[in-house]
Amino acid sequence: MILENDSTVLDNHEMYFPQLQSQIEEIKSLHSEKQWHQLTEALLVYVHHPDLQSQETLYELYSSFIQGFEGRLNQQKSVLLALHVASQFKVPTEGAGFLKEMKNRVVTQESAVILVDLKIAELELHSSQEEFGCVDVLARCETKCNGIKDLDSVVFSHLYRLGYLYYEMKNNLELFYKYALQYIAYTPERDMKDNEKQQLSFKMAVSVIISDKIYNFSELLE
Repeated sequence: MILENDSTVLDNHEMYFPQLQSQIEEIKSLHSEKQWHQLTEALLVYVHHPDLQSQETLYELYSSFIQGFEGRLNQQKSVLLALHVASQFKVPTEGAGFLKEMKNRVVTQESAVILVDLKIAELELHSSQEEFGCVDVLARCETKCNGIKDLDSVVFSHLYRLGYLYYEMKNNLELFYKYALQYIAYTPERDMKDNEKQQLSFKMAVSVIISDKIYNFSELLE
């Protein structure tokens, strides 16, 4: 549902977030000039600003502004915008519903479909602490990822994130460690929050101590 017209929400952001005025003006200009690639890159930076991290702020930005031209953007990057918005939903299943609607509207590129499916499974996993077919999504997406040549590392990052979250919930230490190690390998450090890095490192170290089937602890130290 479109809440307002195009850039009205950006006008509101200029009032509420004056410290972001230069970024907002750049986004308005790129949108007016229909420079979709540059606009996407600017939006990917903008939506991650610490002052904007709430469901209400980001959902309004997406639904009232970005959704109006999402079909013109690179699908994978458009999906990355939507994934971040969905992550801010207070109720994870509502975030999953938001992604399902987007997928039905515009997502056709295989890597973009994989990203959406992985995030939906992750949100449903967080919501219920039950499988909800998560392992099937993981297996299907992993097969697809391994069959796509030169697949962007961001897709593998999301794949291995879902894997470690799922196997952590299942208390499978060996597979948790395997997927966590791959997640770290494919995820730039700047994209991981400090608390996530600390908690993940701690849980991986504990897994090594408890499990008698993990032999590559040296990789974690590297």
